[in-house]
Amino acid sequence: MAKAVPRRKKSTSAPAAPPPAWLEKGPVWLTAVILFVYFIIRWGFRHIPIERDEGSYAYMGHLLLQGGKPYLDFYEMKPPALFYSYAFLSGITGGSLAAMHVVMALLLALGGWLIFLLTRRWADAGSAVVAVLAYAALTLTAYASGFSIQAEHLVGLFAIAGLWALTRGLQGNQPLFILLAGVLLCYGLLIKQNGLFFALLAITLVPAFHRVENPGHWIGLSLRQGGWLAAGALIPVAVFGALLGMQGALSEFWFWNVEYPKAYTSTISWELGRTLLTTGLKKMYADQPVFWAAGLAGGVLIWLTRIAAWKKWAVTGFLLAAMVSVTPGKRFYGHYFLHFFPALSVAAGAAVFALGRWLEPLAGRTARMALGPVLAVLLLAGTIAVQEAYYFRPHFTRILRDTYGSNPFPESRQLADYLGRQIQEGDGLLVLGSEPQLYAYTLADCPTRHHFMGFLLKNHPREKEWQKEVMDDVAANPPKYVVWVQHPLTWLPAQGADQAFIQWAWQWAHRHYTPIAWYDQTGGPAVTVVEGADAATYQARGQQYMILMERQAEAPVLPPG
Repeated sequence: MAKAVPRRKKSTSAPAAPPPAWLEKGPVWLTAVILFVYFIIRWGFRHIPIERDEGSYAYMGHLLLQGGKPYLDFYEMKPPALFYSYAFLSGITGGSLAAMHVVMALLLALGGWLIFLLTRRWADAGSAVVAVLAYAALTLTAYASGFSIQAEHLVGLFAIAGLWALTRGLQGNQPLFILLAGVLLCYGLLIKQNGLFFALLAITLVPAFHRVENPGHWIGLSLRQGGWLAAGALIPVAVFGALLGMQGALSEFWFWNVEYPKAYTSTISWELGRTLLTTGLKKMYADQPVFWAAGLAGGVLIWLTRIAAWKKWAVTGFLLAAMVSVTPGKRFYGHYFLHFFPALSVAAGAAVFALGRWLEPLAGRTARMALGPVLAVLLLAGTIAVQEAYYFRPHFTRILRDTYGSNPFPESRQLADYLGRQIQEGDGLLVLGSEPQLYAYTLADCPTRHHFMGFLLKNHPREKEWQKEVMDDVAANPPKYVVWVQHPLTWLPAQGADQAFIQWAWQWAHRHYTPIAWYDQTGGPAVTVVEGADAATYQARGQQYMILMERQAEAPVLPPG
């Protein structure tokens, strides 16, 4: 006789109630609100004066649109996508720096949305909202130049986009998204070399994913989809390689991206680098302590949570890659952290995810789902309350002085406004110093490709050749206007550098040009401005100043010394 199967007792417990409707759609709408609020805040910064790196990138983008060739007609120690990205910004804004700030605000809003999509895939929607808020707040940190149009914003954006595309491609077995991830991550690398670390992270995520999700044949799948990732990365490399080859700039590209940086990056000692790092971290942490603490904790807490191992590595690996991305050169400038903040933001979301998972057995699924949105609302209100003056009543000069010290960025805007009322097309402008933001403001033509003169005093074997090139260029095409910049950081000569070129520049400018405006740092943030006829006889009272001069006669070049 067959053995009877015992009947299961009918469960008397009620089925789990579905979460409220607002918890299903709430994270998406709350994300939209956060991004809109921060776009409005960034709108208020659209007229903030720019600093020298922003100015150089914007000016080189303008030159590219005018037919200039990278590394030949202008140069930087950055890959070619930097120039083409800023050419895009310059092209769609007509060179308006205020409009570039608005476009950057829109791109950062896009980055925030991608942070939401990425964190939702690595954790859940509730924690993704906190990650979005952390991203919006951290990337506006003053000491990190969050208000700027810096290239690091773009590196971070392409890292987020690439990791999202890769995750979607892996989870959905969609090779085209993996291919797209390779394109995006490599393009970020070709904006600035630091993007390499995010590309390396992506390479590790492919086998990490399949080792968990497809353990039986993870090696084959990893090789196949890793091939799609590599193929995507080759696309921008091939495109820019072909462009540089057609322009005859490959050798100069190699020089400025490989050979020259070897000497440049070795000039900072680890002791000085450690001082710069600790100083910067203190300032940035003080600005947003909650998100910093949550992000650093999230990289650990995610490993104590029940979640797929590849997701744990994704969160922590992103954070580690971002940490390493700020170390090359050992300078640890604040704006380098703009491509660290996306990872810190995702990790902050991971911390909330971990707390929610621990909360669920005590308070239920609804409480877990509500944790992220509720915290996001509270943190949004608290952040706005604490940062109200900076967000809605920014004092541009004070912000720039706090961020960049005595660098002449506020007065550059004043000088450019004064010059802009007089300069005509074809007049030409030469800035004796490294303040290329003046070219970006005025869109005036520099008579030489050496618009950033700090490169001319680094004890490089070619610098005498470059200095003579400047002399020959200004002799052949003397500009109507010259700006002399008296500031140690505008020239920043290397130790033991021959400074005869600076002496030549001073003599040449004062022999053939007459001052028409002074911007003199006469104590603290104060700047004495003298414009017009009185400028010809004004004597500097401060140690740091800018002089705008107008040509009175032909300007032959004198030998150095």
